[in-house]
Amino acid sequence: MSVVNGTEYDVSYDFRFVIVSLFVSFVGAFTAVQLAEQRRRAVLKAATATAEAYLALMSAAIGIVGIWAMHFTGMMAMVVELDGKAIEISYDAGWTVFSMFAAILFVYAGLRIAMKDKFFSSINTTATLAQNMQGQSLAKMKSASNVKLAAFVSDIHWLVLGGVFTAGGVGAMHFTGMVSQTFGAKVEWDYAIVAVAMLIAIVAASAGFWIIFRFLAWKPDNEIFRFVAAWIISIAVNGMHYTGMMSATYKVDTSIKTNAQISPIIALVLAIISLLIIVIPSYQYMLSDLRKECDELKKEQAASTVTVTVGGAGSGKKSGAMNLATMI
Repeated sequence: MSVVNGTEYDVSYDFRFVIVSLFVSFVGAFTAVQLAEQRRRAVLKAATATAEAYLALMSAAIGIVGIWAMHFTGMMAMVVELDGKAIEISYDAGWTVFSMFAAILFVYAGLRIAMKDKFFSSINTTATLAQNMQGQSLAKMKSASNVKLAAFVSDIHWLVLGGVFTAGGVGAMHFTGMVSQTFGAKVEWDYAIVAVAMLIAIVAASAGFWIIFRFLAWKPDNEIFRFVAAWIISIAVNGMHYTGMMSATYKVDTSIKTNAQISPIIALVLAIISLLIIVIPSYQYMLSDLRKECDELKKEQAASTVTVTVGGAGSGKKSGAMNLATMI
């Protein structure tokens, strides 16, 4: 039976690989979330080289593992058929490598921007909260819930902008990754669905950054929210990926020359290898840094008592703000 140009390929999904792709993106995101607090501590200690190393590892964890490896694991879930016959999807090496660097660069920019958040970059988050409360009425200051809400949602422009850049990385990697597909098909796009996919990525990435760089900077010992933040970022990546896949219609085009250089199995192996070579060294570096911190603490004398005195004329609100901020 001859193949007619314009014939639409049948596309379905193997949900086993969908679940695996979700797990891969979660591992990358969770690794980055764990590294974030160490990055913040390094910045506050003015350990510039260490801080930049953590940022690079975070970018690789999200960009390579959370996005790039997830994409090619997710592509294994896509089953393409023509007249009931399965079609093997291979990938162009050049576009595949380009898509990886696109993800890393966008994520790096997004993380660096989001880290400008006033709480994440604050030496004393309680003092930052108190500064936010200055000038407010005592009635408002007495309402801890209002204070928390105001602190959590105010001045989040850096987090949103960082989320936009990171979502751009998800989109750039996804669509250049799809360009790398080679199986004699022409792709037609539903741009309304593409827009929805990008919106999902922006909202979810911004929400994840809000938890990482705002909430966890204030409550760094809350491991549950680290877990939640990682899943939200994973949802951003997977939500964009699979919604973006819905926007594509594949049609037969015999004029397209295939240039297959990476088979599906090799792509999957590369995804697994990238996960291992990013995640394991990231945790090893983090543990090494923590050991150094413990050694430094052992050499220090007993912790000194720090007394903070807030005084001066007209300082009633300022003092009240600091006291309330300390209790929250």
